[in-house]
Amino acid sequence: MQIENVQYTISIDDEFGTFQGEIVAVSDELDDNILDKLQDLYDNLQDEQEQLLETTDNGLLTNTAGMEVDLLNGDKCTLRLSPEVINRILQVLEFEELQAFVQTIATSVQNPDNGPFCKEKK
Repeated sequence: MQIENVQYTISIDDEFGTFQGEIVAVSDELDDNILDKLQDLYDNLQDEQEQLLETTDNGLLTNTAGMEVDLLNGDKCTLRLSPEVINRILQVLEFEELQAFVQTIATSVQNPDNGPFCKEKK
């Protein structure tokens, strides 16, 4: 990013359940060519990380991603998800949209509504 003179911020994510790390944020208004280069860099880093994990005894067991949801009783729970699936979804949705979707599923599982989908509003 420094070579392309891209402005970015780094923040520590220590509030995401059992998964912590750094978040690198860039502007949504970057040139498409730069965004493509960043996506290629990200993909290469993901591939390198996967190769590193596969060389350890339990590497495949630790290749996971997670999203934190709020339970109805006020507790928080980290849902472990496939990084490959998450990466594919994030090519279409923003992280906040995915988080809201996952939260809706978690809430629906805890408080199921088995009634019909179509209901008359009162």
